[in-house]
Amino acid sequence: MKKPVIALLAVWLCFCAALTASAADTKIKTDTPDWVSVTVALDSGQVRINGETYGSGALVMIPYGASVTLEFLPDSGKAVKNILLDGEDVTASVTDGKYVIAGLLRDMVLNVSQNDTGPTTGSTSETATGGTKPTGGTPQTGGNNHIAVWLWIGGIGLFTAVSAALVKSKRQKDRSFL
Repeated sequence: MKKPVIALLAVWLCFCAALTASAADTKIKTDTPDWVSVTVALDSGQVRINGETYGSGALVMIPYGASVTLEFLPDSGKAVKNILLDGEDVTASVTDGKYVIAGLLRDMVLNVSQNDTGPTTGSTSETATGGTKPTGGTPQTGGNNHIAVWLWIGGIGLFTAVSAALVKSKRQKDRSFL
C-alpha cells in the first residue's frame, strides 16, 4: 500500500519541481508609453505648457516622465478662478501663475475657468466644462494563463487521489478475508 502511494507522491513532487523551475523563467513584460497627453479645456484665455502656448481643445503630447510647467494666461480683465487637473482642484498649489508637475506618468485633462472680477478665495464649487479624459488600453503583463497546464495538474491530483482510495479499498478487502 505504501509503495504505490509513495511512488505517486514522488512523481507528483518531481512534476511540481519542474513546474516551479519553468515558472522561474517567466518574464513579465510591461510597455511604458513614450508619450502621454494633456487635454486642455479652457473657458477662455490660454495656457502655456513647457513654453508653448495653447488654447482650449488642444491635445499636447509630453514625453513620458518629463517635468511639465503649466503657466496660466487669463484674458485681459479676468483672473483664474479654479484649475482642475484630472478633476482634482490644484488652484491652491499655483504659484505666480504657474503649476509644476514633477514627472507626468499618465494622460491628464486640464480644466481652467476664469472670472471677471479677479481672483476669488475659498469657494471652488464651480468647475470648468469641456474636455474628456483620453482612454488608454489595458497594460499587457505577458501573463498568459495556459488552461491546459492547470487541467493537467488537476488531472494528476485527481488520479493520485483515486489511486490512493483504490489501494486503501483493496487493502481493506484483503484484511476482511483473513
